[in-house]
Amino acid sequence: MADIPGNEQTVGAIGTRAVDWYGRHLEGSRGFYKIISGVLVGLFLIRGFLFEGATNDDAEQLLFSQDFAWGYVLGNPPLYTWIVIVAQQMFGINLTSVAVVKFALLWLTYHFLFKSARMVLDDDRLAIVAALSPFGFYYVAWDALLGYSHSVLAVCLYSATFLGVLRAGSRGDLKSFVLLGIAIGLGLISKYTYVLFMMALTCACFAVPAFRKQLIRPYVLATIVIAGAIASPHFAWVIVHSDQIFAVAKGKFEMATGSNYAMTVLSGVANTLSVVVGFLSPLWIILLVVFHRDIWKRLRSTVVPNPHQRFMATYLMALVALLIVVVLVFEITKLRPHYMFLLVLFPIFFFAFLKPVLKNSRSLRVYHVILFSLALSTLAGMTIKYFSEPWRCKRCQLLLPYDDIAQKLRQLGYKNGTIFAYWFPHALPGNLRVYFPDQRIVSVKFAKLRPPASGEPGQCLIIWMPQPNGKMDAKGMIYLANERLDVSVPDHTPIQKIEFTYARNVSRIDRLHFILLENGQGKCR
Repeated sequence: MADIPGNEQTVGAIGTRAVDWYGRHLEGSRGFYKIISGVLVGLFLIRGFLFEGATNDDAEQLLFSQDFAWGYVLGNPPLYTWIVIVAQQMFGINLTSVAVVKFALLWLTYHFLFKSARMVLDDDRLAIVAALSPFGFYYVAWDALLGYSHSVLAVCLYSATFLGVLRAGSRGDLKSFVLLGIAIGLGLISKYTYVLFMMALTCACFAVPAFRKQLIRPYVLATIVIAGAIASPHFAWVIVHSDQIFAVAKGKFEMATGSNYAMTVLSGVANTLSVVVGFLSPLWIILLVVFHRDIWKRLRSTVVPNPHQRFMATYLMALVALLIVVVLVFEITKLRPHYMFLLVLFPIFFFAFLKPVLKNSRSLRVYHVILFSLALSTLAGMTIKYFSEPWRCKRCQLLLPYDDIAQKLRQLGYKNGTIFAYWFPHALPGNLRVYFPDQRIVSVKFAKLRPPASGEPGQCLIIWMPQPNGKMDAKGMIYLANERLDVSVPDHTPIQKIEFTYARNVSRIDRLHFILLENGQGKCR
C-alpha cells in the first residue's frame, strides 16, 4: 500500500478533513452543548428506562418523596426530594422521574461551569475545555451516575453560586444580587457541605480587593434576605431535631474522640489530602501529561496574577484550610470522597493559572479530544454495564424484578395498607413504591420517617430478604415491627415466601420472606 501513488496524500487529506470536521462541529460553544447533551441524554435513557431497580440514593428519593416535609433525615437537606416530587407530577412515580432530575442537574452543572469559565478566562477555547473537565473526575463522570443525589444537586448549586458571584461582581445590579440570593438559599438546603463552600467563597471575596469592592454594596442585603427566607424553614426543622445531630454526624464520619490526638490529626489530615487527590483523579494526571511544558513555563514566569486568578486560588486554599480545621476540631479521621465535589471549580482555576503562557493550540486540541473520549467512555461504560451486569454483579441491586415481585405479592393477598420493609441489600422500600405508589411505605432504615396513614383500615405487609443474601431473619423483623409500629406479631406467625429470578439471568434465583396481617395493627395498617 505504501507504494501506491497518492496513497499518503489520500490518507493525509482524510485526516485533514476529519480534523476540520472535529473543529467545526465539536470544538466551539455549540460543540460543547452537543457533547454534554448527547452524552447525558444517552446516559439518562439507559439509566432511566433500562435498568430494573434503583440503587440506594435513588431508592431513598422514591421513599422520601411520599410526602412534602421541611426535613426528612438530618443527614441531608430536603431540596432534592422536593424536586423529585415535582418531577413525579410530570413523569409518574418511577425510576425515570428520579433519573431525569439527576441528569438535568448534571447538564446544568456543565452549563454553569461553562458560563463561569467564560467570565473568568475570557477565552471560549479555554472555557470549553475547563467546563468539560469534570468528565475527568471519576466521582462526577461515573460514580454519580449510579449513586449520589444530594451531591449532584450540590455541585450544580456550587457552580450556579460561583456564576452568581461573578455576575454580581461584574454587573452590580439588583437582579444579579437577587439571583445570587436564590442560588445561596437553594444551596443551603441542597447539602450541608455547601456551608463550607460558602465560607471558602466568602473568604475569597473579602481577600481580593477587586471582588470585595464590587460585592459589598447595599444590594447584598437582598441576597442575604432572600437566601435566609429560602433556607430558614428547613433550619428551623433542624433546630427542633438538634438532639440527633451528634449521632448522625458520628454515623457519617469516623471520629476518634478520646484517642491519641496527635495520631488522630495526622490520620485525618492524611486522609483529607488523599481524598482531595482521589477526587481530582484521573484529571490531574491528564493535565500534567498534556500541559507539563506549559505548567513548567508558568511556574518560572513572573506574570502577576489577575483578580480572577487570585480569587480562585484563595477559594481553593481557603477550602482546603477549612477541611483541615474541621478535621482538627472534630477529630475526623475519614472523609468521604464525594464531599470533595467542592473541588469542581478546580479546572477553571487551572486554566486561569495557565492562560498567560498557554499559546499552543495543539495541546488544547489534544486535551479536548481526550475529554471527548472520556465523555464517550462513560456512555460506552454504562452500555457495557447494562449488558454485563447479569453475569458480574454481586448484590445485583439493579436487577431485582420488582414488577414480578409486586405481582406475586398481590396474588398472595396484599391489596392495600402499610408496607414495612427492610433496606439491605436491595433498598426494597424505595423500589417497591414504584409498584405500590398509593400505599404507605415505611423503611426499617428510616423508621422515624413515616408518611401519614390514609385513615382507612388496611393490611400490614412486613417484608425482607432473608439470610444468607440478606441480614435479617423473621424473629428480628417481627421485633422491629412490634417495637416501631406498635403491632403485636407473635414469634410463631407463619412466614410466606416469594421466589424470583434476577432480570436477564434466569440461572440466579433468590427469595423474599414476608408476613401479611390482614387486619393492620398499631401504626401498620
